[in-house]
Amino acid sequence: MPHPVATLMLRLKPKRRWMQFGTRSMLVLTTACGILLGWRANEVRRERDALAFVESLGGMACFDYQCDFDKDGLRVVDPGREPPKSSWLRSMVGDEYFRHIVVIFVRSTNVTDKDLERITGGVARPEVLRRAC
Repeated sequence: MPHPVATLMLRLKPKRRWMQFGTRSMLVLTTACGILLGWRANEVRRERDALAFVESLGGMACFDYQCDFDKDGLRVVDPGREPPKSSWLRSMVGDEYFRHIVVIFVRSTNVTDKDLERITGGVARPEVLRRAC
């Protein structure tokens, strides 16, 4: 004969905890996070390659945190400005994940259209692309 406490425990349904997830939900959540992180890492890699190519041409790039608009709507660039995000996180994962190239200056006159396509293909959101002589 079974013990009365064991019989009582079998009859009572266990309460489901409020924050309990199934295996399928966790797998879907993990997959979605992996896809988002992979997309962002690919975007960062393309911007890093474009930045290296611009610098090899003798140009420079300015990032979103270095640019502001003045009262006339003109872009003001301050290349010495530091990124606003936390320094400890930037030191762990790198600055590339917290910035976007918005302005590119190329001072070389021997830049071809193919070079410009290579630069703009790697930059996610180029707002201004100047070809200065």
